[in-house]
Amino acid sequence: MENSKYIPELRRIREIFQFDFVSLALVMEGDYPLLTWVYATGNRNFRYRRIVLESGKGVAGGVYKTRRAMVLRDAEKELTAAERVRYPITIAEDLRSVAGFPLWKHNRVLGVLLLAFRESDRIDRALYEEVLRELGSCFCGFTVQQDSYDLAICVDHNRDFDPVPVYELVSYPVMRATEEERRRISRELHDGVVQELLGVQMLLRTMKYQNDREEILSLSQQADERINLIQKELRNVATRLRPVTLDDLGLASSLRSYFNWIFQNRGVTVRLHENTEGRRYATGMEAVFYRVCQEAVLNACKYSGCMVLDVTLTESEGYLTLEVTDKGVGFDPENVDVKGGGMGLPGMSDWAEMIDGELTYQSAPGKGTSVWLTAPVRRRELEL
Repeated sequence: MENSKYIPELRRIREIFQFDFVSLALVMEGDYPLLTWVYATGNRNFRYRRIVLESGKGVAGGVYKTRRAMVLRDAEKELTAAERVRYPITIAEDLRSVAGFPLWKHNRVLGVLLLAFRESDRIDRALYEEVLRELGSCFCGFTVQQDSYDLAICVDHNRDFDPVPVYELVSYPVMRATEEERRRISRELHDGVVQELLGVQMLLRTMKYQNDREEILSLSQQADERINLIQKELRNVATRLRPVTLDDLGLASSLRSYFNWIFQNRGVTVRLHENTEGRRYATGMEAVFYRVCQEAVLNACKYSGCMVLDVTLTESEGYLTLEVTDKGVGFDPENVDVKGGGMGLPGMSDWAEMIDGELTYQSAPGKGTSVWLTAPVRRRELEL
């Protein structure tokens, strides 16, 4: 179920040195760089994925800004309570002894490797140098800068700052998912509804200059047909956003309704296997599972070449898991060809993070595709 080439290497390094936590942050380039911990092993939760840091903030931001390794021997002793909020990964995963290394590509730092223990004073000179030897000059396609232990930066005790929340930019994945959803809706409205409205407007303008009753009647009928199409398109947009059945009947029933729509409109059969027995979940949780399933099924309809898909929704040991599987053409996870105007795998992952969930996928050319979403169960009653 792993969807990253990095995970095996992170696990290998963790096992060799018995680190409690190993993680990789990647730089998200835009108007200004942001860094987020995107892959981890040894994690106790998924809160690390919500941490997004600016240059100079946190372990990742500090390493990125200085282009040098960073070592914290004892986070609790070396950082005051006010300072520690600038290092949210240490709080999210209860880390004490931490080392961060800059990862270079194309003459720029594009990643940060973090190695940590939950006990103090575990990273000394000997271990630091042994880790560098093991990493060598290349790690997962990045160049590893061989800073000596003496050159590794320590914490900058700059007390001229205002304390900020632990997850200063925690809303970034939510913001990104929301923005992508807005763009999708904008495209659908512009390419569908707006164009149809322009067509109706042209018909009505033409009618103004007609004297022939038959011609007016014909134009009126055309306008009526286009208005019906607009109503249908708007209902489809509303359903894709949030179906009425989701509030009234719950997740499983809403998925069945959507799969019926898929069959009627695309001719694809979607078989649902579930054990939820009508149980209701938190509103946000049901919405995310519906949207991710909807996107995964629609992608399979568009690109897999299959006429039959399987969807499994199961609750077990406090977790709800969704699996969407096709036996179609598949794709190479290392070279994903982005198509269409949907939210895609990054967007689905962002939605998953909103409910502390995890999205994974597995695919290979000619071997089909499976997408999984897993999240801790939150009952609907908790929202009352």
